[in-house]
Amino acid sequence: MKRSLAAAGPLILALFLLGCGEAGGEVPRPSGAETDPILSPDGTYLAYGRSDASPFHGLYVSRPDGTQPRVLYRDSGLVLPLEWTPDGRYILTRISWPGRPARLLLVSLEGSLRLIPEPERTDL
Repeated sequence: MKRSLAAAGPLILALFLLGCGEAGGEVPRPSGAETDPILSPDGTYLAYGRSDASPFHGLYVSRPDGTQPRVLYRDSGLVLPLEWTPDGRYILTRISWPGRPARLLLVSLEGSLRLIPEPERTDL
């Protein structure tokens, strides 16, 4: 069963959309655009894509309240988290670039990468 951010509750959704930092602290303006948030199966992490003023996009994780953000992967292509593995250890992530085929990666919480091979084409 896929757990969406909205299923985590309105407070978590509001904190994510505001880019809130520490509870009770100043609410900072996000420096980039966060997209496609997905909550880990156990609810302890939020994975999301982010782009900023640089030419790079990234896969980030934070606590659901927005604290402890960290980048797991950066690329010049568009980085889109798709789904957590059921054990919550990896995030299936799609990377796409203009004019090139998209690729799938499994990205661990420690930042290690595993490329998902493309299926062989048999219709040639």
